[in-house]
Amino acid sequence: MKHLFLSRKISNVILLLLLTLNSFAQNSFIETKDNTKIIVDESSVDVRFIDEAVDYKLPNSSEMKIIRFKEIQSANIGGYRMNRMIIGNEKKERLCMTILDTNDKKLIGYNRITHGGSYGKTYAESFYFILDNENNILDKNRNKRFIW
Repeated sequence: MKHLFLSRKISNVILLLLLTLNSFAQNSFIETKDNTKIIVDESSVDVRFIDEAVDYKLPNSSEMKIIRFKEIQSANIGGYRMNRMIIGNEKKERLCMTILDTNDKKLIGYNRITHGGSYGKTYAESFYFILDNENNILDKNRNKRFIW
């Protein structure tokens, strides 16, 4: 009788763990500009800055799908958040990754791939901003590195 009680407890714990894992997996999503929320398989996501696209799979699917940055309003993938926003006095909205967020400030960043210059070189540029709650720039940093 004692073994039956323990096995029931263990099965309840395993069931609870499985339900918890399933709910964590559903926290990864991409929201499009037309307010469609796409639940994605977190382990399949690949953010491609060079093409400005995200590759992903739907849960329980083997088919890879692609969505362009310009179609994304926001995303939450494995705890990483991406939001479309206007930074400072810029006119253009950008899809930015929120790196750190507090009550009064946030650290955001985005990457851009540029081609050109002498001999058609390709560069990766990373832009980082500390913003207040109204998205005003408090501090910024730019890093440019040669790729090929």
